[in-house]
Amino acid sequence: MPPRVFDWHDDPTGTFLAAPQIRARFTRYTPGAGYRPYHTHEDAGPGGAWETWVVLEGAVAFDFDGTEVIVRRGQAVTASPQEKHRDRCASDEPAVAFLCVTPHTPPTHTQYGEDGQRLAARPGVTDPTWLGAPPLGFEQSAPVFAAWVAAQAAAAAPATNGHAPAPAGAPPAPRYEAITAEERNGTPMPAHPRGRVLLVIGDAAEATDTLYPWMRLMEAGYACDVAAPEVRDYQLVLHEVPPGWHITRESPGYSFAADVAFESVDADAYDGILISGGRAPEYIRYDAALLAAVRRQVALGRPVGSVCHGIEVLATAGVIAGKRVTCVPKCRFDAEVCGATYVAAPVVVDGRMVTARGARDGWLWMREFLKLLDADAAARAAAPAAAGAGAGA
Repeated sequence: MPPRVFDWHDDPTGTFLAAPQIRARFTRYTPGAGYRPYHTHEDAGPGGAWETWVVLEGAVAFDFDGTEVIVRRGQAVTASPQEKHRDRCASDEPAVAFLCVTPHTPPTHTQYGEDGQRLAARPGVTDPTWLGAPPLGFEQSAPVFAAWVAAQAAAAAPATNGHAPAPAGAPPAPRYEAITAEERNGTPMPAHPRGRVLLVIGDAAEATDTLYPWMRLMEAGYACDVAAPEVRDYQLVLHEVPPGWHITRESPGYSFAADVAFESVDADAYDGILISGGRAPEYIRYDAALLAAVRRQVALGRPVGSVCHGIEVLATAGVIAGKRVTCVPKCRFDAEVCGATYVAAPVVVDGRMVTARGARDGWLWMREFLKLLDADAAARAAAPAAAGAGAGA
């Protein structure tokens, strides 16, 4: 491709590069216009996106979560993925800036309301232009944005899991009930589950932390309902530490549907609860309905488990004080500051609580969790027989 020069005088609001790796454009600020609502780029790409501005003319005011800075001609400023920010013209004449966001994959913008509450993420500008024509790289990014928009529309449709939503207050039907007799083709399915377990996820839940317990529980004869902030498809992720890295690298994983929203969970209907890992616990731990369900399960004496970052939910719920727990080492502080004793081990059992370190410890995690579930299931099965024997004595 021959070199190309882009002059902001030609298109002061145009986008000249729109590849998935980066979006670069010019933007024009009008004097007298106020701040718009805050936004971040925390949901863009696998780990959020960075945004950088270079002021070319005039002056621009940037508000970073309540701290305002004035950036003048020839100066630059950067926002990290989680920084809430907004901007406006700070000069008497129009201001112009160059800005870039990297990476630029949907959802690129996470909005915040005037009350500071996090709103739904959105894809940003899906049809950018330079002098009225598609910019460089648009042929690469357009299918990515179109796929994201289509996935959101599909997620908003009813019966995401192949069966109708359960009545309010009732546990959802097991997923295998949606498999037709023709699809089963003689494959035996559970007739009566031994119990029912709630598996908690959210966007960016870790794939192995989620799929292994989901499958293992059903293999052992239990119904497993997936709970999340709302009933829709969620993007699971893969977490691993590459050679030479000191932190986790995140990659997209499978899409996975939730059966029930947190606000619709009847905690008394479940025989145990598991909190998946990944980044999801960082934000679902503030959901009041989820925290109430966790506390209720603990109060009922049901088995409670978490893996990796899942400890953040148990910590926020206030149910680990005085307990011995394990988790991914980077969450050790969360556990200890909330009153638990951190143990550097693959799995730790303390009473009715089973915590695991990470994805590769799932087999140990579920082995110990199922011991508790199986003992409870055996006690439930023996109760009617014991009652009958007593009545006949």
